[in-house]
Amino acid sequence: MNTRSFLPDDNSILQAMAADCGMDFSTEVPAPDPKLISLFPEELARLHHAIPVLRTPFGISIHISDPMDFESLDLIRHRLGEDLSPVVTPKEIIDKAIDEIYK
Repeated sequence: MNTRSFLPDDNSILQAMAADCGMDFSTEVPAPDPKLISLFPEELARLHHAIPVLRTPFGISIHISDPMDFESLDLIRHRLGEDLSPVVTPKEIIDKAIDEIYK
């Protein structure tokens, strides 16, 4: 019997964590607003595994890899000066998007 088939994959776990934190989950990062990227240096994006994407009526939509990293969210909120609307995205997808956005 293969018990591995009963174990959730990383995305399922991350999606459940996002739901528990009241956050959305995505497996892709949309093209970000260049104005937001200009306010968020590459070093911060890499340090926090986060990408601000767009302004919404609820705050800045930001893709992050760890829904439990409230310290990073607070620092980013302070840096951008606006409320955040976090979207949880797998770290590898965010890191790949950072490579493409900041090249």
